[in-house]
Amino acid sequence: MNRWPNVTVRADTHDPARATHRLAYRSTRRPGTTVLSLPPSATGWRIEVSGRTAHPSARSVPPGQARQVRVRASDGTEVEVTVRPGSGRRG
Repeated sequence: MNRWPNVTVRADTHDPARATHRLAYRSTRRPGTTVLSLPPSATGWRIEVSGRTAHPSARSVPPGQARQVRVRASDGTEVEVTVRPGSGRRG
């Protein structure tokens, strides 16, 4: 079962040594929104998004907070999302 129903997943990888997660996909349905649920982390999170029309609702999550980040992309856009630990600083 595809846990990303509005996309065709190209890669879904996790690097535990760097606590980094990478998701690469092609948006297949309008409005082309993918929701990432990020748990609380002592350092927070940095979200990097590439893709012609891809835009995240947030580029970072502060330490200690959980957040859903939405990535919007036009139909057919190749998108890559990388989530890395943040700097550990608030605000």
